[in-house]
Amino acid sequence: MKKKSSISYESVPESFSPPSTSYKSLIPEEEKKNQSSKKEIREIPIDNIKASHQSKIIIEGIEVIFPYEPYHNQIIYMTKVIEALSKGEIAGLESPTGTGKTLCLLCASLAWMKYMREVKKIKIKMFYTSRTHSQISNVIKELKKTVYLPITSILSSRDKSCINITYRNYSKNPSSLNTICKRNKKKMFIL
Repeated sequence: MKKKSSISYESVPESFSPPSTSYKSLIPEEEKKNQSSKKEIREIPIDNIKASHQSKIIIEGIEVIFPYEPYHNQIIYMTKVIEALSKGEIAGLESPTGTGKTLCLLCASLAWMKYMREVKKIKIKMFYTSRTHSQISNVIKELKKTVYLPITSILSSRDKSCINITYRNYSKNPSSLNTICKRNKKKMFIL
């Protein structure tokens, strides 16, 4: 059984100080009124069984649960993710292959989102996009390692997600699948 750890924000160098701007100050006044009128903000559930075996890190006052004992560079990466989210900024983060970028990004952003929803009572939605289907597959694989259980939806092209059993064999040739679907779509409307 993996030993739980508790790494505090203080273990990150002083150059990575928490932002002075709160996320709430970045939300327009009209949006704040809409959020306060909504009664129910869905919490992000966590898998408590997994959580008992994973590392808990406090970054900028937010508890991030990470599947492994994080390396120093991973803590810095997660700190930068949370800083950018808190400030409402765009972050260009890079790290060499195999350093856990996807897992760090998922854990930090989901922990931040959980904090915003449950502590700050601000309804936040996140969208994760990727350029290829194999990258999305990897993200889902990494998400399953975490304790976070967000509602997820995967959008993909017809050739990757055709649910019609009759046409599934055409999915190896996307142009054939598109042609068959277009023909049948026309037939459906002619009836």
